[in-house]
Amino acid sequence: MQKQIKLYGITLNVKHLVSILRVLFRFAWFIAGNIWIFRAKSNIQFDDPFGKPETYCERTVYFCAINCTHFTFTNKRNQSESILYYRPTIERSIIGTSEVFNTTENTITEPEPEPEPLENVLLTISNDRIVGIFNTVAGGNTNPASMDGNDAGSYYPKESPEHAIDNNVWTKYNNQGNGPQSLSSPTKGVGTGFIVTPQYGLSIVTSFQFATGNDRPQRDPLTITLEGTNVTSDDQSIGKNWKLIYMGETGLKIDPGRSSFGKRQTLNNTMAAKSYRLIVTSQRLPEHSVQYSEAHLYGNVIRTDIVREYIVMNVQYDIANAVLFNSQKPTSVLEIDAINYMSTQQKMTKSRTIATTITNTWSFSYALKVGAKITMTAGIPSAAQTSVEISVEHTFETQYGQSISNEETFTSELELIAPPRSKVRATLGLLDGEADIKFTSTLTTIYEDGSQLVQQGASGLFRSVSVHKMIATYYEPTPIDIESNIG
Repeated sequence: MQKQIKLYGITLNVKHLVSILRVLFRFAWFIAGNIWIFRAKSNIQFDDPFGKPETYCERTVYFCAINCTHFTFTNKRNQSESILYYRPTIERSIIGTSEVFNTTENTITEPEPEPEPLENVLLTISNDRIVGIFNTVAGGNTNPASMDGNDAGSYYPKESPEHAIDNNVWTKYNNQGNGPQSLSSPTKGVGTGFIVTPQYGLSIVTSFQFATGNDRPQRDPLTITLEGTNVTSDDQSIGKNWKLIYMGETGLKIDPGRSSFGKRQTLNNTMAAKSYRLIVTSQRLPEHSVQYSEAHLYGNVIRTDIVREYIVMNVQYDIANAVLFNSQKPTSVLEIDAINYMSTQQKMTKSRTIATTITNTWSFSYALKVGAKITMTAGIPSAAQTSVEISVEHTFETQYGQSISNEETFTSELELIAPPRSKVRATLGLLDGEADIKFTSTLTTIYEDGSQLVQQGASGLFRSVSVHKMIATYYEPTPIDIESNIG
């Protein structure tokens, strides 16, 4: 028989009473853990995140804060204090007056999660830069496709290259290939494809996977080439800038059905690239075009945000096509005003040591990290009056976008021959000039983890601002009257 107890005329089982007390205890524990109590002898104002700011005067304010809250307290002296509280895990309270607040704060700081390695990820995603191409072969120049749909190398607006990477097998990329839409042939789509620049940046493709279009299996691409490059979009039309990564089957040799993925193809590739060029080299059967709904590239993303150093070697300047130009106004550095009272001509010479600053800048076609150290081994071009000379190679350090200034001292000499009994004047001026010289180099990028990326043929522009031309100006002699000067 269960024990019973009477409480204010109500008969309760002991078991029921224990359950009620347990519920009340849990409720009290929750309230104690989620209410902050404010007591004040003057105005306390706080910003209520769940309503408008309110002011309470000489009363106890109960505020239930489940999440983090920002409070602002204002006292009679118009002094305010802002306190940010996170939801604590232990007891906490704010008890005080309008002038003094004693606080206990418990801030929970969670460790930042380790970044997931970007390996074997889908490199090509919607909104990546992608352009259609046609009549293009591996190693050859790029021919861009157009958005027409009826002519050779064109596609319809609703079947554009963007649909090859939109992760939707119910859309497709359809290219008319090497002839008008009315023409059908077994090689109609050969030479078509696209250039894509993943937003991830530098990456190494390790596999790819095609998905078929919604109809016409004759249009399925069966073999392709895949190339990579690190040049900017302006130079992607040049064939020699592309390096072959893969040549072979697409994985669609066995028809998987319409709007379906074929076999994923694995690559043995170690080349890192920023852009990829995919070219169809054969299709299933004769048709008016070639099409596919998806062409996914998978691979490893190289973390290029942490660059330790760039090393530049094998610098080759294009001296033959150097551009030299001068400023319009020379700087006068020497002047001679001579009066010759003699009956024979007199030779006068004046010299001066001049210090000038030569500023050299190397800029690269590649987007290097600003502030990263660049170690260069190169000769320094020096612009003369009509030619350019290269100094002996030496190693020096610079930074991307940084100019290197060196002071150079030389002695200039001005010679003047004054005719008999005449006054004559001569000046020597220096012209500041610039030399713009293109160059190619071997650029090695060293990352924080010690990995390296070597890029052959990295191009850029060398610019030198220096004094490289002297101009002597002789003014017409003026006869002098010897007798009047003597008198």
